[in-house]
Amino acid sequence: YKFRVTDLAGNVTERSVTVDKIDKVAPELSISGNATSWTNQDVVLTATASDGVIEVFTNGTWVEGNTLTVSENGTYKFRVTDLAGNITEKSVIVDQIDKDAPTLEISGNAADWTNKDITLTATVSDGTVEFFNGTEWVAGAIQTVTTNGTYMFRVTDLAGNVTEQSVTVDKIDKDAPVLTVTGDLLTPSTGVTLTASAMDSGSRLSKIEYSFNAEDWIT
Repeated sequence: YKFRVTDLAGNVTERSVTVDKIDKVAPELSISGNATSWTNQDVVLTATASDGVIEVFTNGTWVEGNTLTVSENGTYKFRVTDLAGNITEKSVIVDQIDKDAPTLEISGNAADWTNKDITLTATVSDGTVEFFNGTEWVAGAIQTVTTNGTYMFRVTDLAGNVTEQSVTVDKIDKDAPVLTVTGDLLTPSTGVTLTASAMDSGSRLSKIEYSFNAEDWIT
């Protein structure tokens, strides 16, 4: 910019001044690091600006710094102020943090003795269910059990949280009891007394019966 002064005699003095400290353009501000998929880890937000001082809003106040470690979902704010006093503020929504393990319940275990297979079913709040087949983990929420033992299920959600649970099956008995019948068969004229004795190493004996016609059983 130029100025000049002229007196009555026609003398002229001219001066120029350079103005280069006006800045009405707000600085640019960008935030990176937000999770784009589910995670069970903390998220580190990083703010980058074209110029100026970057601050982050934390604990109710603005604090100088360009990074913020986020441990839970929410809305987080950054701002940048340049030397001319222009301010750019930007917020980011973090909504992909999940540190809660999914729930897992197993049903179908026998409460009473049975000689049938048992079907165990896993019910979960979310995630992918697997069961251990004795060698490896296999995808599936239903497992057919033929023998007693300890059986394991696990569920993994999209954030990587894992819940594992085992169930002990101990009411399957597919082995028939041992039955022995004794008696003196050499004196049929006086009648024969037959005595049955039995044993069972699994569910134990329920009852011993006899029949004269294979239809009507007497305990």
